[in-house]
Amino acid sequence: MNATTQASMVTTPITKKKSLWLQFFRHFGHDARHDWLFLLGISGVLTVSLIVFATWVFIRIQSEKAFSFETESVSVPSITTTTDALTQTIESFEKKKVRFNSIRQIGVSAYDPSL
Repeated sequence: MNATTQASMVTTPITKKKSLWLQFFRHFGHDARHDWLFLLGISGVLTVSLIVFATWVFIRIQSEKAFSFETESVSVPSITTTTDALTQTIESFEKKKVRFNSIRQIGVSAYDPSL
């Protein structure tokens, strides 16, 4: 062994767990068996997590807790109206109706600007 290899071995102690990961990733991209094991492991973890999540959602829906929201009761303010206010509102709509009908009957002199 040369001096640089001995120095790096002394400064970074490698545990058994760390060495397994280093061995795995050292062959990653060079050994197809390790690549497929990695892909299989990732897809297995994703599949199991998806099944657990789907089961959790299913149980919440069955217990009717999935889409239930607790809301605070809102007090509706009381609206008081007088007959005078209602009469004024109806009169304003009548005035708008008369104005609309007069425009409809007379027509509007608008020329087509593209001509």
